[in-house]
Amino acid sequence: MSDAQDVATVLARVAQAHGDHRDEEWIAQYTTETTIWGALAEGSRSVRALLGLASPAESHAVHFQSIPVIEIDGPVAHAWTDSFTVSLDPAGGFAITSVVRLEDELVRDGAGRWTFARRLPTPLLPPASPPAGRPAKVTGRQP
Repeated sequence: MSDAQDVATVLARVAQAHGDHRDEEWIAQYTTETTIWGALAEGSRSVRALLGLASPAESHAVHFQSIPVIEIDGPVAHAWTDSFTVSLDPAGGFAITSVVRLEDELVRDGAGRWTFARRLPTPLLPPASPPAGRPAKVTGRQP
């Protein structure tokens, strides 16, 4: 695979692991010193604390991502991805709870593995809508 394909695979795996509550799997995709939402996270415990992970019983979500724009510059990659999160409730309803543009910087280690050095989500919901992470007005029921 090319570097761009490797980076796209990391982005997709993190989104799926996050939605499936495979926390250790996707937290491992961050460097030991990562900047998330503008704050420095040092180590996996700090990443976990910054992300405020919900328990599987509290949260059932699917993370959808656009095709990322990826630029590779040697051992550093920059990626921009639009993303939205659909939260599911046990009764069959759903709500779009987050719409963001993810701006990521990934670094390649000596073994060729790409990990996040920085992740900055920018909310894309209209100003009249709730901020990212809060239920938006788009709701419905599954058939």
